[in-house]
Amino acid sequence: MFTCAAAWTDPFAHKLGLFALTAPTLQANYATVFSLPLGPWFGFHNTVVSGSLLMGLYAAYPVHWLVQTICAVIPRRAAR
Repeated sequence: MFTCAAAWTDPFAHKLGLFALTAPTLQANYATVFSLPLGPWFGFHNTVVSGSLLMGLYAAYPVHWLVQTICAVIPRRAAR
């Protein structure tokens, strides 16, 4: 399901990742990550990877809340 959605979100993920990777205030953090032994292996230097990570972090709480709400309603309806 998410693979199909990735084709639509890649342009936005690229722009978001480019914005995040070129932010001057974060350059020291990126240098620290890339100096770690597995830092370059994570692929955060790729704009689409960084943008997708940021979109996922932004959507994590709303998705968690939605699933928690749905799971709280389903048992009550099944008991009826």
